[in-house]
Amino acid sequence: MSKNKREELSVEHCLLTGVVYDLFQPLHLHGVEFQSTSLDKKYFLYVHHRLYSLNERLKSLTTMYSMLSYEAFTLNTDDGNISRQEWVHITLDIMLSRITSIRDCVYLLIDSIFELQLHPRKINRKSLTKNESIKEHENLISLINSISNSGLILRNERDALFHRGERRVLGDNPEIYYIASAMESMGQLDFCTDHNGKKIDLNKEHKNITNVINKEFTESIEELVGFIESLCVFLYPIFKSRFIKSMEENGSIQPSAISLIERAEHYSEYFKSQSEASQ
Repeated sequence: MSKNKREELSVEHCLLTGVVYDLFQPLHLHGVEFQSTSLDKKYFLYVHHRLYSLNERLKSLTTMYSMLSYEAFTLNTDDGNISRQEWVHITLDIMLSRITSIRDCVYLLIDSIFELQLHPRKINRKSLTKNESIKEHENLISLINSISNSGLILRNERDALFHRGERRVLGDNPEIYYIASAMESMGQLDFCTDHNGKKIDLNKEHKNITNVINKEFTESIEELVGFIESLCVFLYPIFKSRFIKSMEENGSIQPSAISLIERAEHYSEYFKSQSEASQ
């Protein structure tokens, strides 16, 4: 990823997303209601809902880079100031919760495509990998485990923060960073020195801290997104097969739906070949 310009994180380039989004447009334009529609459309709409939710959560991660790069401290509000140290903790809270929600969205997507009909609050790695329909697919179980275990540093930090209330130590001199941030928020940074009486370069210390977080975040997210992309590749033929089967069970296969699927597959192969040719 470019340091100055971050590409938006998403799975919109995946064939599964392209097909599902293309199929959704005619239903959306005709205002189809979920409760009153046929079973094949209910299956598709539920998959679309879960895939869209996952994609939007992935997009939301890009905001983390903007929050980490923010430097116009102190943040002044009508209810008080927010110091840069508090801002880093807020960013970490949001970052860890969003990564966790992405994993949950992945599990829900798998449940929707396989029509497991598990209770949403009971859908997790354990319930999926022990499900008989999932156990038939060793590669899928491997992907589920990889997604669950990706970004181990941030995953451990999430557990420490959300389950034990233990926060990351910020920088090599966390006490000085905390005091200097507080002094800055009160407009008194000029009076803040380190243990040797030297004036603190708070901007430099803050940059060092956010650079470490940025690096860990980028490595974790690139690993996670890579596994999710592989998952989408794996899930596509299963979704396609089940969707066509659901149309057959409903009485007929809609030519317009098949046409949309074939068009998406054609362009997917075309852009894939173009990309390979340019390398």
